[in-house]
Amino acid sequence: NVTGYSFFTKSIYIFKWYVIAICIVYLLFPVYFNLFEKSKNKTAFTFLFIVIWIAVCIMINARVDLYGILWRIVIFVIGVYLEYSILNEEKTISVYLVWLVFILGIVIFYLNFTKVIKINIVEPNSLIANSLLALSISYLVAMFCQKHPKVNKVLSLIGGCSLEMYLFQELIGYQIIGLTSKFLPRIIVNVLVIIIVTVCCYYLNKLFNYL
Repeated sequence: NVTGYSFFTKSIYIFKWYVIAICIVYLLFPVYFNLFEKSKNKTAFTFLFIVIWIAVCIMINARVDLYGILWRIVIFVIGVYLEYSILNEEKTISVYLVWLVFILGIVIFYLNFTKVIKINIVEPNSLIANSLLALSISYLVAMFCQKHPKVNKVLSLIGGCSLEMYLFQELIGYQIIGLTSKFLPRIIVNVLVIIIVTVCCYYLNKLFNYL
């Protein structure tokens, strides 16, 4: 399970899938980014990569749970392209376009979720809706943080220990819920877990950085 073998052969949920997924991306990203940087037309390179990736993912007919990871690669490479373009080529994205992408993502997600339309190749995680929402929300949050430094400081703090928070919540959070939900309202339990996990992981992150 720890090596990630079961991740591909049995189920992504056998062992903390998020950790295995991050390790895989960390290992493969240098190869992708090296090719991305060398490409003369980065827009065409990104578009071609996404088309090939989606085509391969459909043809291999993988387990349903694996598509939860495979489709995230599309979001990841689009994010790489946007970040590189904004930082290195000084491109700007219209806020109206971002809001349009966000609204479109909401509409597609709603239609797919309510089965008004059903796009089989993107089930159970809608590739189109997830991509539009992930990218637009990230951009909107970034714009909001630019205007509100205090919020940016808090989110940066949480983002810096997000992996620790995920792991700690998976290992300890559910135990706390099981022990306290019998005599406390669920909303209080949730708030309690968030506070405990955040505080513990903040200091855990500081310890890791110190070491």
